[in-house]
This record gives sequence, C-alpha cells and structure tokens, in this order.
Amino acid sequence: MPVVFVGMSGGVDSSVSALLLKEQGYEVRGVTLVLSDVEGERKCCSLDEVKYAQYVCKYLGITHEIVNVKDLFRRKIILPFIKEYREGRTPNPCVNCNFYFKFGYMLEYAISQGGNFVATGHYARVVEVDSEKLLYKGIDKNKDQSYFLARLSKFQLSRSLFPVGELTKSEVQRIAREARLPLKPHLRESQDLCFVPNNDVKSFLINNGISPLEGEVVDENGNFLSKHDGVYFYTVGQRRGLGVQVGRKIYVKYKDVVNNRIVVSESPYFSGFYGSKLNWLWYGEPRNGVFTIKVRYKSEGVRGYLEVIDDDKVKVEFYEKQFGVTPGQLAVFYDGDCVVGSAFIDSTFS
Repeated sequence: MPVVFVGMSGGVDSSVSALLLKEQGYEVRGVTLVLSDVEGERKCCSLDEVKYAQYVCKYLGITHEIVNVKDLFRRKIILPFIKEYREGRTPNPCVNCNFYFKFGYMLEYAISQGGNFVATGHYARVVEVDSEKLLYKGIDKNKDQSYFLARLSKFQLSRSLFPVGELTKSEVQRIAREARLPLKPHLRESQDLCFVPNNDVKSFLINNGISPLEGEVVDENGNFLSKHDGVYFYTVGQRRGLGVQVGRKIYVKYKDVVNNRIVVSESPYFSGFYGSKLNWLWYGEPRNGVFTIKVRYKSEGVRGYLEVIDDDKVKVEFYEKQFGVTPGQLAVFYDGDCVVGSAFIDSTFS
C-alpha cells in the first residue's frame, strides 16, 4: 500500500485531500510544518492552525505529526525576502516556500519515514504524457494554483499528488460538508504572508533593519514631483501612497535603488523582461517558443516570445504590453494548461 504524507492546515482543501486519498486506498499520514510564530485565522502554517489539523486527522483515523522548521524557514525564506527588498525587488516568498518546504523538506521527511508521496490541497494537476510527468492547471480555473508550483523540480512533481486539482472549489466544499469534516468554522483562505504580522510589509522591513530613507519621486523626464521615505517600501505598479498631486493617475514604474529615486508614470506598461533561474518543466531541454506568460498569480496571461539566452537566463517579449511587470516576481510560461517553466524577473524594458 503506497504511503502518502499530506500537508495539513486544518483547511477544507488539505482536509478533503486526505479524505480522498484514504478512500483511494493510500496509507495516509498527516503532517503540519510549523513555519511561523505569527498567529491568526488568515495565517497558513501557524500554531493557530495545528489544532484544527489534529481534529481532522483524528476524525479520519490517520496519524498526525507536527514538525517545527521555524529556524530553517527564517534562513531559507525570511532572510532572502528581506534581502530582495533591500536590493529593490519585490519577492514572492510563497513560490520558494513550496520548493524548499512543502515539496522539499516535507518530501525528504516523508521518504525518510518510508513514504512514497506527498500531497497538498493545491488546485493543480500532475499529468503523465509520453512517460513525462507534467504540471497542469487545476480543473477549476478560478482557483488554479499551478503558478505557485512552477518552481518545483521534476523529481518533486513525480512524488506529488494534488487530489483536489481534478475538482472545483464548490465540489470540494460539498465533499467536506457531506463527510462532516471538523473544520474551523470561520477559516478563510490565507492571502497574506504567514510571517508578516497584519500583512504590514513596511513595518516588518523596518523592524528587520531596513530604515526609512527620504528620496525623490520624479517623472520619466527626471522632473521632481515629491518626496518618498524609501524605495524599499514601494512596488512597481503602486498608485496609492505616493504623495503626488498632478491631477491624473500615476504609478510607480521604476525603482532606482542606487540613487534612492522612484520614477512614476501614467503608463507603467512594459514590452518585456529579462529573467533568470529558469526552471524548465516541459519536454526535453529549454528552448525558444511562443507561450502564454503570467507575470503574477491573478493575471490572465499574455502571449509572448520566450528566448532562452542560456540554461539559466531568458528574454521575454510580450505581444501586448503588460502593466506593472515587477523585478523579483515570478514569471510562469504555459502551453495551454501545461506549465512549461518559470523564471524570476530581473529587469524590464519598454
């Protein structure tokens, strides 16, 4: 009987995943990685959620383990997050957390304990095509989370199960109700950073050594418009909090860390970007081609030409200019519903 370790949060998606896998004949073991000391109903992987994961596992008649990885999480996720902001980028730590922890550390732990697979409640699918295991979008396009999994290695994908990826959210909720799973009544899906209190990134950065530093806000011609309190606290595409009154909407277009300047524009649109740390999940070796590119989780994606500069770096040219393309964020490349690969955005051009 295959053994699968299910990452449990006490939420509906991971709980239904454990239920479905048990019904499919797997030996299911629940595990919760404690990553953060920050508690609250919208914080994943915190101590606040452990007890609800325990309730579900007890109800399902499966074992549950708690693994504290807070120190490792700080080294692998929190410190690099602060470093990225210090260098003027806007990171997305969730994609790295999936690679290092939910499908990295947890998979290593599962194998060491005799496990064959790990599973989570992500809305995505692993599909075998011509003997290759490829990452696909979840059936529910409104909930698809393949974007957050695009940094996984091919080995990690080969050992990963996504039971709810074949279902819609409403179907998952119906299964939970019919099974009478003991879920937290007011549990909502976390959209926050689990290690940032109140999702207040600015205060978090200040408390971790990034001090406010007054600088200039200028337009694209270099004309002075206002003052800011530190380029680290702003992101490309931001409109609020700029302190600029010019009678029209303006947005952050570039952050000049060296000169501590923010460049604003009425049109923060970009023709493309250069990226690095290419992770290729498709067939064969990385290659040039026309794909659909998503530069943020909630974007619809746009067609563009991907040029592989070497095994690690890429250049992407959009067929239609894109708003707020942000250095530090992840760009994910799709062929239809299949994830081709991903790269981190280094710089943009317009």
